[in-house]
Amino acid sequence: MITLDTMREPSLEGKKYDIRVRPFQASDLSTVREMFLASMVNQSDSPFAKAMKGQLTAPLSWASYAAFVVGLIVRRWCSKRIGVSLSLLGSIIFAVHRTVLYIGLRRRVERNLKADLADIAGHYGMKEVADRNTGAVRYTPSGKSGFWIAEVGSEGKEPEAIGCVGLDANTNADPTSAELRRMSVVSSYRRKGVALLLVRALMEHSRENGIKTVFFSTSSFQEGAMKMYQRYGWKYQGKEDVSFWSQKIYWHNFSIQVDDFSL
Repeated sequence: MITLDTMREPSLEGKKYDIRVRPFQASDLSTVREMFLASMVNQSDSPFAKAMKGQLTAPLSWASYAAFVVGLIVRRWCSKRIGVSLSLLGSIIFAVHRTVLYIGLRRRVERNLKADLADIAGHYGMKEVADRNTGAVRYTPSGKSGFWIAEVGSEGKEPEAIGCVGLDANTNADPTSAELRRMSVVSSYRRKGVALLLVRALMEHSRENGIKTVFFSTSSFQEGAMKMYQRYGWKYQGKEDVSFWSQKIYWHNFSIQVDDFSL
């Protein structure tokens, strides 16, 4: 089992901050949910934003644009009634497509918030233990699953949570494999090694608890994440087509043998 002490290493030190990884605590719940919403919905590079932007150039959207333009031409040179109808049809198709996509994406996010992110400690097997030095009660992983927080500290300031990751052994029947989930890093701390620190903690826990394979899935809107994990040694296992109407969307699967991870 990884203790609070060993979870403080490895750390990333710089002139202005010190980043460490520790187990999730009850006080982190709202922060984790906020990080999830920011990375998945609110930021300009989030999957939600990319999906909505991609809808603008989906084949069905081009068809609606064409219907609208043809309607204007027909209205100008042929039949006003037919032209207006065509333009209206194009507008309705576009609006319905965009609205249904928006609602579907929001519902998916809401399902996640009501699933493991509603009770992180319970879902990821975090149990309460007394700190051997202070006697304070804190969470620590109690089995194969676990959840970790990256936090930054600086002189004179309280530590601030800037990233998180979970290891979920409940999503498949194989006791030697587990799923990496909920990786998120605050945008201002990306490309500073925070994700690697989180992955190292997750892999250390996996080795100590008999996990041989760690897998994860991500959407085609998260190209940066896919490239990052491939640099860390994850192998591409294929994709699933989850396209929405005419908009191509894929779910990409990756896995790594824990013994092959050496960063």
